[in-house]
Formats: sequence, structure tokens, C-alpha cells
Amino acid sequence: MKRGDGQNASNHLSAWVCPLLLALAAGCAAPRGTAPADARRFDFQRDTFAFANELRWEYRYDANGNWKTAWREPKPDYSQHCFVLARCTRQFFLNARFDPRQPIADEREYRRLVRRVVASSPRRSLPEGEKVVIPGYADLREFSRAQEALLKANCGGAWRSYFQRGHWRMIFPFTRRHQQSMAAQLVAHLARDGPLIVHV
Repeated sequence: MKRGDGQNASNHLSAWVCPLLLALAAGCAAPRGTAPADARRFDFQRDTFAFANELRWEYRYDANGNWKTAWREPKPDYSQHCFVLARCTRQFFLNARFDPRQPIADEREYRRLVRRVVASSPRRSLPEGEKVVIPGYADLREFSRAQEALLKANCGGAWRSYFQRGHWRMIFPFTRRHQQSMAAQLVAHLARDGPLIVHV
């Protein structure tokens, strides 16, 4: 290989490696939302979905202490949506407002409203006047109990739980000190800004 060819190859390598490293670094640099001083506290009984996100596998120890897995029977109809529901829970909390005084809308209208919420930022709260108003229900728990099928169909596919920009960090080891530091940050965030999305 000529020296010039080696230089060109190096330039080509730098041309895509640098943007890749920048993109990976950006995965750690998620913007931090801030909650207004008068923001209400997250209420698990009101601000979560009424239906379950299940696993396709059952995990257990047998009589000899061996770890066993098996397909869940019957197969769950809604599974592997961990991140989807975590993200949507936060989006509804930050960017939607429920108004039980308004009449219940039709399916088409609720589909439109849910998609607006799902398209909103899970990191920053919309101003009160711009929040998506969900008519006919008092909170997310009540809404998801009545409109379960519609929400399952419109909150996002299971594939979203697997393709997240932050997943690449899980291949690196974490020290005890780092875990303690992160735990302290999470507790401080919960006290200051309310719920957040955590990959476990």
C-alpha cells in the first residue's frame, strides 16, 4: 500500500469514527428537565397504567437450586413493552391533563390525543396551556382501564424497548462507587423533579 493510500484510509476512518463517537457521547447527555415549583407529586395510583406489561418467559429455581426458564403459558397478549410504558407514563405525567368534566370522546379522538402525547418530549414538561387535554377521565389509571386496547395499540411497539440510544452503556462494568453516586443522583432527581426513566 502506498503512503498516500494509507493516509486516505485514515482520513476515511476518521470521517465516520468521529461522528460515531460524538453520537455515542450524546447518548449520555440527555437534557435534564426541571419541574415547576408548584408541580404536583407523582401518584402511583393515578399516574400509571391500569394494565400490566408481562414477560414472555417465566424464571424460577428448581428444587435443586438450578435457574430455570420456560415460555409463559398462555402467551401474554401484551409483553416486552417495558420502556414503552415507562416513557409513556412520564409523557402523560408531564404533558397531558385529564378533565373528567368533559364528555367522553370517540375512539378516533382519543387515538389522536394519545399520539400527540407519545410524540411529546419525555424530558421536558409542556406549559400548562399547551398540555394535551384528555376528556372524560380523571387520570391515567382510569383512562387506561377504559381505553386499554387503544393505548396498547398507540403507545408504541415492543421493539422500542430494545433500540435505545443509551443501551450501549450497559456493556461497560460499573464500580460500587459509581453505583452509589448514581443512586444518590436518582434520589435527588426524584425529590426535585419527580419521576424519571431508568434502564435497569
